Amino acid sequence: MGLDDLKKQAEEGLEKAKDKASEAAETAKDKASEAAETAKDKASEAVEAAKDKATEVVSDLKDKFQK
Repeated sequence: MGLDDLKKQAEEGLEKAKDKASEAAETAKDKASEAAETAKDKASEAVEAAKDKATEVVSDLKDKFQK
């Protein structure tokens, strides 16, 4: 095996490693986007639940003070 063969193998190995790193980065990006979207949805749900609870409390207080 000559020097040129070793150089070619090294270049091919580097290219494969670069491809794998790119794939891993893309997968991580996709998962981060999914996690962010899930967090956003859960935050929206929490805000809606808080609004509903606040409305309920205000309604209860109105009922108590109107009696």
